[in-house]
Amino acid sequence: MSLLSDNFEFGGKIGIAEREAVEKYAQRLIDKGLPVIFSPEHLSHITNIRLEALYAMSNSQESYYRSFDIPKKSGGRRRIDAPLPSLAFLQRWTLDNILNSVPLHASAKAYRKGNSIFDNARFHRKQRVVLKVDVKNFFGSIEEHSAFLIFKGLGYSKRLSKLLSMTASLHGSLPQGAPTSGALANIYMKTFDDAVFNACKESKVRYTRYADDLTFSGSDFDTDAQIRLVDKQLSKIGLSVNARKTRVLLPHVRQDVTGLVVNEKISVPQDYRRRLRQECYFIQKFGIHGHAREVNAANPRVRLEEVIGMLSYVKSIHKNEPYWSDAHSRMLEIRASFF
Repeated sequence: MSLLSDNFEFGGKIGIAEREAVEKYAQRLIDKGLPVIFSPEHLSHITNIRLEALYAMSNSQESYYRSFDIPKKSGGRRRIDAPLPSLAFLQRWTLDNILNSVPLHASAKAYRKGNSIFDNARFHRKQRVVLKVDVKNFFGSIEEHSAFLIFKGLGYSKRLSKLLSMTASLHGSLPQGAPTSGALANIYMKTFDDAVFNACKESKVRYTRYADDLTFSGSDFDTDAQIRLVDKQLSKIGLSVNARKTRVLLPHVRQDVTGLVVNEKISVPQDYRRRLRQECYFIQKFGIHGHAREVNAANPRVRLEEVIGMLSYVKSIHKNEPYWSDAHSRMLEIRASFF
């Protein structure tokens, strides 16, 4: 493979030995259901992105991101690094054509087509004990070199793997906000998921992972031993437990998993639904402009869009409660009439 990795250039003439290397290289990727890409030059040809632009994205990463902070539910701020359109296009192409084809462990529920927070939460419904464990600095702890090893392990050449890993990284690690980060993190966590799932299966403990949120549940199990297991397996891949966010939830308290209550049926927390009902009532009574003034919302349209989004979320969980579909329809009508 050294002939291919070091000397092959897309579109160049090759000899018999190189041709055999190219065929083996291509066949390995085909067998995995991955697109055959020989080099950065070939990637440029496939994506219709100039080679100079590809190298600019990889070598001047900071110039291709817009960074900002958003508030966390638990307090504090979360940094989001959003790629600019040109880099986002490449990352989305990489995600759709390469990363989404890589098999993941079934316990990984985030960043997968057809999966949602509901799919993660439903595994833990009506369990006596729910243990929640958070991974510290999740994306920031997965280094660019780890992304390189992922692409290289899939079968791509060193030059191409280096380019793909650099265009999926920022400041030496995975940025929170890039389309590729979630999929790369899931692939990186596969050996961890395998080990933890197998141990949980022996102990009859349910396990799922939604990005950096790990959830364990069962009728009765040693939560301290479970935390030690997680800490041991995380340390093997350079990650650690965020002890401040570890929670043990018993039946007498609200057991929530990725924001959904799982004590009995899966539901959005009651206080969230109550506030949303109240807001819908005031919007209908005073109009969106009047309501926006009451709640000091600077932009009525933005606030209405937020309410519509919240209603979409709740009605997707509470499908058997007509109120949420009706309220969603009414808000859409208001949006159409005012804007």
